Amino acid sequence: DEKMELDGAYFLGAPALYEGKLYIMADLGSEMFLVSIDPSNGKQFARIPLCVTSGPPNSVFHRTRDACPVTVSGGVFYCPTQFGRFFAVDAVTNRLLSNFDYPNSVTEKSPRHRYSTINLNEVRPAVSAPLLQGRYLLFLPTDSAKLFCLNRISGEKIWEAPATSRSFLACKGKGKVLVIGDEAAIYDIATGKQIVRHT
Repeated sequence: DEKMELDGAYFLGAPALYEGKLYIMADLGSEMFLVSIDPSNGKQFARIPLCVTSGPPNSVFHRTRDACPVTVSGGVFYCPTQFGRFFAVDAVTNRLLSNFDYPNSVTEKSPRHRYSTINLNEVRPAVSAPLLQGRYLLFLPTDSAKLFCLNRISGEKIWEAPATSRSFLACKGKGKVLVIGDEAAIYDIATGKQIVRHT
């Protein structure tokens, strides 16, 4: 129902603007949605369900700290959740195009990684939006120790590489991506081969 209110929704980052609408990730009732909103009056156009979580955002401390920045390109929204899953959504039909699950998250699949201790002084990883280069999609979730490269059309994994706890995607160009954190590294986007590393 397009008239459904968003009262009680927890917005998971800044909105993306596309075709005159605002799109934002939101958690409502322990379910994650991609929501489209009229920027002139706040009216909800659509609410696209993505996945169910194991509890509200404030039940896992870091979920209230780690944003889910949406990248839009070619009429497709690329939606990280920082919760063990990554989605691609068609901007025209609102249809789910692909869904990628990854380990080392705060999901039921890896309970030993579930955040249970609140440390207000802990430095959280920098959040980076997904990057696109040709047929390649790169994303580095805050709830994983890996950098992933997916086929942006099918959503299938092409390669993965280890990442330090504070790494983020800095930039890409000429078929390479720069990852910065406790160390800096450059990877070949097509193969995942590490070309340069500085500690």
